[in-house]
Amino acid sequence: MITYPKELLESLQNTCAIANSFGYDITLKPVPDKNGTCIDPREKEIYLKRINSNHRIAQTLQDHRDDTGFEGLSLNTKTVLTDKLTLNCDGYDFTVWEYRLRRTNRKGDAPALLYIHGGSFFAGSAQFMEHLCKYICEKADCVVYNIEYSLAPERPFPLGLNDCLCTLDYVYENAESLGIDKNKICISGDSAGAGIAASVAFNKGKSKIAYTALLYPCVLLDVEGPFEWKEEDFLILDDEKELVLPRLNLGRIDGKADLSFMTNIGHMYMSSVGDQRLNPEVSPIYADFSDVPKTTIITADYDGLRPQGEYLHAKMKKAGADVECIRYCGVFHAFAEKTGYVPQAQDALNEIAKNIKAL
Repeated sequence: MITYPKELLESLQNTCAIANSFGYDITLKPVPDKNGTCIDPREKEIYLKRINSNHRIAQTLQDHRDDTGFEGLSLNTKTVLTDKLTLNCDGYDFTVWEYRLRRTNRKGDAPALLYIHGGSFFAGSAQFMEHLCKYICEKADCVVYNIEYSLAPERPFPLGLNDCLCTLDYVYENAESLGIDKNKICISGDSAGAGIAASVAFNKGKSKIAYTALLYPCVLLDVEGPFEWKEEDFLILDDEKELVLPRLNLGRIDGKADLSFMTNIGHMYMSSVGDQRLNPEVSPIYADFSDVPKTTIITADYDGLRPQGEYLHAKMKKAGADVECIRYCGVFHAFAEKTGYVPQAQDALNEIAKNIKAL
């Protein structure tokens, strides 16, 4: 089910531009119907409804957890079967949701996708990404594993990462019985989950991953950062600054934002191991990019994390990696979970599914 005209999706599929970011070309997907605004009209409507509903600002850890996630709509036209798996990592049980088409064209050689939800490493849930995962399952005719990994601060780094590595090992080692081609295992995630996905794909899981898709990734927990973050790189209309500027604080490292939230994320995530901000398993932007899998990085126009995603693209390009970057104009962080509400979400998932299907 979609709430927008299908012509908007067709426009996104057929219209793009090229921009330069950190010295390398990236693809821009423009807002299909600006109507005098730089913010996508559907994104603006969702955000204004949230503001006008007297939404309470999160203060506590539980507030943030309750506040994380958007209930998107199902885009599926075929039946997707769901199975609940219980895996064990280092004596800890965790849940993985498996999705596969009821009627598939695959004959025991399906690609697989491991999906890791976002939520600042301490919030979020696999359940909020169910529609996203099921849509990719249908479009790519692949088996998807949606991981309910360990969250900080109760189970801090590296426990959540280890859960995802254990899931990768499970799928890889049992590929034949699962009807999966072990040479076509992919990994994806959004925000913090994209950071964990990048850590798996660029570090210990490198040899087992065929393709990586990172949605507006958080790949840098170093609040000082190795690049220059500039507000002027964001095209913001004067009458939209009140809406846009607060959305840039996550990941902002130009000294003009309150860094307490990002600092607290780091403290909670790394509480068991001390300061590991430069560790490539925490901040994959510092990884060794030799022999990494083909990668798609998707960024959001009005997102303070956008520069680190596009800087990651530049570093990978410089290292000779097979990587592309697509920036969706006019949308905020976490736009991809708004399935059915913003056409950019569907188009981004189509891009990921296209690459999985091409393996």
